[in-house]
Amino acid sequence: MMRKPSCLLSILLLSSFGLGACSSDNDPQCSAAPSCVSPEASTYDSQVDPTDSSYETSIEASPDTDTSEGGEAASGSDAPAESALPEASSPDGLRFMTFNIQHGANASLDAIAEAIRNENPDIVGLQEVDVDAQRSGHVDQPRVLSQRTGMAAAFQFSLTFSSGGYYGLAVLSRFPIVSTSKRLLSSTGEQRILMRVDVLTEHALLPVGVTHLGLTAGERKTQVSEILEDLGSEGFAVLMGDMNAQPGDEEMKSLASAMNDAWLESSGQGFTFPVDTPTKRIDYIFLGNNWPSPTQAHVPTTKTSDHRPVVVFVPWN
Repeated sequence: MMRKPSCLLSILLLSSFGLGACSSDNDPQCSAAPSCVSPEASTYDSQVDPTDSSYETSIEASPDTDTSEGGEAASGSDAPAESALPEASSPDGLRFMTFNIQHGANASLDAIAEAIRNENPDIVGLQEVDVDAQRSGHVDQPRVLSQRTGMAAAFQFSLTFSSGGYYGLAVLSRFPIVSTSKRLLSSTGEQRILMRVDVLTEHALLPVGVTHLGLTAGERKTQVSEILEDLGSEGFAVLMGDMNAQPGDEEMKSLASAMNDAWLESSGQGFTFPVDTPTKRIDYIFLGNNWPSPTQAHVPTTKTSDHRPVVVFVPWN
């Protein structure tokens, strides 16, 4: 049974000890979070402020939210008490979802948000996410998805575009996100990162990682080793992402030896790519060794991206 933390105490501990943050501003393998957003916020914060009430309380989308794809959220209602936390999708556990959204190239963000809402997840890891990029209409995609789903959001970029804008990873959460950071992974091609957020649930402060691994086996092997340095010893860690590798590949065997592949508790092949007729399992959710075995896992049939998402339900005990 996990110990239930005090919301404010957990936030103060994060602030005091720098959990989930970089060792220094000049650390070449890690940089502070450029952005974290609640559904009501008008702009991204430059960094997570653990004393900001938006990270201590339940975050809900305003009922007056603009529903146009590039719209800003209207100001929200009064925040609940500091000790209040949102309820999970189920009192018995948490539902996790990983989804490579292909920067909205295959469907509108409204359709992607609907696909997410249909699964009723508690925490979502997103890959291939744009912010203010020309190719996706200069839309702040994490903000729009936050507004459409009513979930808190955080974003970390891995690349910037010469025409302006950012590309990277995001997390949507039913619960407050109290810190976010990234680690630059060794990359021979496109720069890859590990995004980490610490999410405050009523049962525990959860370290959640999201990544999108490289295209060659050699770099993926190194990237997996670096990810495990950060998350491998965290008993209640969750790692989600597009790994660009199949279960029999050596780098995935290495990852599965340190964390638990959530899909293995389900029947079926778990194929997620390509979207029309999937033949490969390259999208995963891994759990730290203190988690009980998942009781449900499935691949939704949505075709709003070039990947299908993966959803798992994990009981608390």
